[in-house]
Amino acid sequence: QVERVMNQIRTETNPLEKFILLQQLSVTNIVLYYRVISENLTELLPIIYTPTVGEACKKFDRIFRGVHGMYFSAFNDKKCFRSMLDNWPHQ
Repeated sequence: QVERVMNQIRTETNPLEKFILLQQLSVTNIVLYYRVISENLTELLPIIYTPTVGEACKKFDRIFRGVHGMYFSAFNDKKCFRSMLDNWPHQ
């Protein structure tokens, strides 16, 4: 599986497209995502970190694929946790 994912990533020439592929993998199979990253860290670090993440942030409105979790601020949300959880859409 790791080899198949890496072959797919290597066919892309645009680092942002590689980033998107990895993001999709992280949503569908988080264990495989971390395996791919850990076994190919030197090659993928520029994709999952600087400089590609900066470009991904700038183009977030064009590459957003869906919600990947819920985030709380201990400072801003500390009195709202329950209502935030109650309003989270169930899948």
